Amino acid sequence: MTQSMTGFGKAEGRIGTRVFAIEIRTLNSKQLDLTVRIPGFLREREMAIRKQATVAISRGKAELFVVYESAGTEGLPQVDQERATHYVSQLRAIAEQTGQQSDNLLPDVLRLPDVVAPVRESFDEDAWSAFHALIDEALEQLNAFRLKEGATLAEDLSTQIASIAQRESTLDAPIAARIDRLRKRIQDNLASVIDPGAIDNNRLEQELIYYIEKLDVHEERVRLQAHLAHFLEVLEADGTKGKKLGFIAQEIGREVNTLGSKANDAGMQHTVVEMKDALEKIKEQVLNVK
Repeated sequence: MTQSMTGFGKAEGRIGTRVFAIEIRTLNSKQLDLTVRIPGFLREREMAIRKQATVAISRGKAELFVVYESAGTEGLPQVDQERATHYVSQLRAIAEQTGQQSDNLLPDVLRLPDVVAPVRESFDEDAWSAFHALIDEALEQLNAFRLKEGATLAEDLSTQIASIAQRESTLDAPIAARIDRLRKRIQDNLASVIDPGAIDNNRLEQELIYYIEKLDVHEERVRLQAHLAHFLEVLEADGTKGKKLGFIAQEIGREVNTLGSKANDAGMQHTVVEMKDALEKIKEQVLNVK
């Protein structure tokens, strides 16, 4: 199966008194580039979260976001009532001694050290297990998205490969006609400068063979056909394949370019241009293959 590097996955769930939302987005990239944004109390397991995501994503630019809302009082700031009462008592005593007002001390007391303190949020092992299960759910959605996009990519790539193969198969006729035209052009050029009866036909054939060998594209066509078949084999295989398909596309391009340089024929050149156009589409699409 072919996977795209572009995808999105999301999972939501309640763990204890918190409701978590996990989102994972991926784009194409040569290597894995993973950004993890999580609340501070999850930092102790960041490496485990990264490892979990890395195994599933493996390649591409990825962002993993975790946000949550408290569904209860756990984790909310708490007032130290005993400390606040002590501060109020002390401030009233000072106010009486100095003749100051002591009717509304609470706003000032709440700003004093350690009166209001956040509660350190923590996870037990059961909570961690549930959290990692939520990540797995988001990753499953992500990979389902990438598989769906990958199927579209594979279909388009197969179409472009078939297009190149079909155009390559049309070269038989122009290649055969090209030899006849070459023979006639050499004969006409010779006839224009020397008596046709004085032409050494053996030497003519030797010269013709020389030019035919220089323009021969049989090996390039064989290699091109092999590369096209190999591309489809890799495309249908499982696992990560984007880089390998990119390398094969480069080899296809090398053979197509050689065909163009040896064409010496307007019809062949036109066919080669069409093959290059299909190849450029392949190169663009391969960048999105995982």
